[in-house]
Amino acid sequence: MIWQRLIWKKLIHGTVPRINPGKCINKKVNIKNCNKCASICPREAISIQGAFPSILRKNCIGCHICVRQCPNGAIYQTDFDYYRKYREILHLKEPILGCYYHTSQCNIVFPCLYSINMDFLHAIFLNSAVQGSNLYFYLEKCPQCEIFSNYPVFLETVKKAFYLAEQLGQEPRVAAINQKNTQQFPNSKSETNFMSRRELFNLIRDETLNNMRGVTRELLFDDINDLTTCRSLLLKEWLRKYQSQFLKGKPRPGFGSLKISPDCYGCGLCAKSCDFGALTINTWGSGESKQIVIQHSPWKCFDCGICKLACPVDAIKKTKFTGKIKQMLTKQTLKSLLARRCSQCHRITMKDQELSITDKFVCNPCLKKSEIEF
Repeated sequence: MIWQRLIWKKLIHGTVPRINPGKCINKKVNIKNCNKCASICPREAISIQGAFPSILRKNCIGCHICVRQCPNGAIYQTDFDYYRKYREILHLKEPILGCYYHTSQCNIVFPCLYSINMDFLHAIFLNSAVQGSNLYFYLEKCPQCEIFSNYPVFLETVKKAFYLAEQLGQEPRVAAINQKNTQQFPNSKSETNFMSRRELFNLIRDETLNNMRGVTRELLFDDINDLTTCRSLLLKEWLRKYQSQFLKGKPRPGFGSLKISPDCYGCGLCAKSCDFGALTINTWGSGESKQIVIQHSPWKCFDCGICKLACPVDAIKKTKFTGKIKQMLTKQTLKSLLARRCSQCHRITMKDQELSITDKFVCNPCLKKSEIEF
């Protein structure tokens, strides 16, 4: 095992993951309750110091499990190209996926099979189903590896990839090579029996989706030219089948949504704090003709609550999504603001369009000032 580890170290030299502190949930939300990366590391190479994690390079073996585990993409790979891996799989009749330990038994290698992104796994499963090609995972030596404790997490991801493909009417031809035999993965449903919103709406990233346009065309029977339309159609098809099979006669699941109170004055900090572009601020005009519209995209929202924490006047409230499922793929207008000039300080401020505005409009700072003077 020592010589294998030395070779592996040489192969992955320089592939220690990097950390973007600005994306770490602990730093962004100013709390210290997320330690998923540190808890899953098999070598205890990650520690939470201050507001974000740090990696001890001498202990890191480059398995990249932490990259797969980070919920916000704060830990990322520097020299691993999923685009190239996807193209390699497309050009092989029977791709065998494995880790850097077993390059002689595999033709597609990863730092660790357990580190494969969920969106990439969904993409290659759908490709296997549509193209009718076999896809193998080399797992024979996994039980002897120190990372084997993460196998249940990997198996759950595989089950969800099967589940997604089945809901789209596809049957992936995927098997595991274990103990020198080819065996089918457990075909039982995922333990949760459903996919979370984060998993559903972050299934396929732009780089992966760009490579599987042909697959998506065959799934949806449509000629798709842009990534946004491609993703939306794929999600709509999945949601349609999900709704018809599982929601008939059952209460709809509660999805997160937002409401904005009249205290909002259109500063835009909520949109700037959202890494996923779920909140957008549209501005028209200037001066007293200025208008601001705040919109929310439910399919991009992960219900993290960062926007609520960023709001200086606590105007954002988290609510349950009560509309139809298809409405999740439509932008929702949360608030419209119009410019008004204060009759006392004569400064222009933004005010809720739904509120009745008198000729003698007084802004909030002046109202508070008058209350103090009184």
